[in-house]
Amino acid sequence: MAEATEKILNKDAENTGKKRVRVDWKLKDVRKDDDGWYTGIFSTPEGDRALRAPALAVTAPSHRAQDFLKNFAPEAGELLSKIYYPPVASVTIAYPKSALRDDAPGVQE
Repeated sequence: MAEATEKILNKDAENTGKKRVRVDWKLKDVRKDDDGWYTGIFSTPEGDRALRAPALAVTAPSHRAQDFLKNFAPEAGELLSKIYYPPVASVTIAYPKSALRDDAPGVQE
């Protein structure tokens, strides 16, 4: 699924030569440079890579983001460490159609 999404979102890369989405990249560290830009250090299938950007949007869960925010926003990292994530479970039960009554709600072809 991730590869299909990457291919669709990077379709214009064939013309522009620029990939906009990368999968299997794990952010290891972020630092704010003297010029105000951010440098992200990523672990990739090809080895570690650094990317620079003028802005940073963090969309990771707080328990993941706190580690890489501590270098340039220690207060944010501390606040994120206090967010409680309740345990979650996903349970799926499947039955063959033959185990259900034909007139049961939701039983359709």
